[in-house]
Amino acid sequence: MNLIKKCNCSIDNTSYKLEDLNRLKETNPESKILKNLICPICSCKLEFHRKTDRRRAFLSTWPKEKHSDLCRFRFEYEERRNSSSSYNTLDSYLNGKEVKSKVNYMYNKMHKRNTETENSKDQKKDKHRKNPITTKKASSKKITKTRGSVRSSDSQSANSSGSRMTYREPGGITLQDSGRSITLGGILKKVNLDKTSDSDRAVLYITNDSGKTEKVYTAPAYFSQSTDGLRSRMETLSKIISKTNGQEFICLIYATLDSKSNIQLYLYEEGHMFFPKIPLGVYIYNTEQQNKKRALKA
Repeated sequence: MNLIKKCNCSIDNTSYKLEDLNRLKETNPESKILKNLICPICSCKLEFHRKTDRRRAFLSTWPKEKHSDLCRFRFEYEERRNSSSSYNTLDSYLNGKEVKSKVNYMYNKMHKRNTETENSKDQKKDKHRKNPITTKKASSKKITKTRGSVRSSDSQSANSSGSRMTYREPGGITLQDSGRSITLGGILKKVNLDKTSDSDRAVLYITNDSGKTEKVYTAPAYFSQSTDGLRSRMETLSKIISKTNGQEFICLIYATLDSKSNIQLYLYEEGHMFFPKIPLGVYIYNTEQQNKKRALKA
């Protein structure tokens, strides 16, 4: 059950893929790197098992070691062990192409829903016209709106992305979604940053035109990752969103149950936030450049 596709090394703070470790195991089996591998989320100690003719390379926890209660890999292992469903969980490390595919799929469904709604309105108006337009013309009308939604019951495989994922809009996530990776699409209305007893945390408030809201929390280890500028970019995003009426937003998150058996939604990676198809860093840069141009004109 190969859940972890890459890990970190505690002595050089470098990320290693399974194929990298397999080569290292073959060329230098006594390497200190192999003895100091840790989970990229909760930092528990990991052991690498090389590829053989009968199995793929994989990582496992050391004896008496286990992933923390909020670690994504612990959730995924439990869900895969207890369920035969092919879409309940998702390999934690999607490549860029897979992430883009899922975001595009969600975006297209959100805008398809809006187009269908507008076409329906056109057809109703058409009945009262003296020379009604044909249904064919009404259905072919392309309408692009920025504030969309998608049926909350949708669960699909996003074309070539391989793993199946659940697609939701605010208000559509239920207890049955616990243990699932979800692509959530809606309007990002607010971003709050606060401190918990253990670490910093951001809370993203995502709503839709129906007024339903979901709260997405950054995972406990989010701001302790080795990526530079995570907190400053989140602070900048909070300021940008506070000056708007909301921004169309798509994110890849993980759903689990908290201690009170309520659904809790976690964001693990900055690279899983899009506006609506633009990555966070690009969105911030573009917004700041637009603000500078406005300031110069003023």
